[in-house]
Amino acid sequence: MEHLRLFMEHLTDTVAAILPDHRVIVGFGVLLNDMAQVAQAAPV
Repeated sequence: MEHLRLFMEHLTDTVAAILPDHRVIVGFGVLLNDMAQVAQAAPV
């Protein structure tokens, strides 16, 4: 049973490492959306 506990600790660390990458992608999408709104508001 001690070996299973060791694997569970590694799996938990792996999932936590994915979250910051997703947060960067979401922030980049917000930046692109804001740039599109500025382009639409600019007079031609």
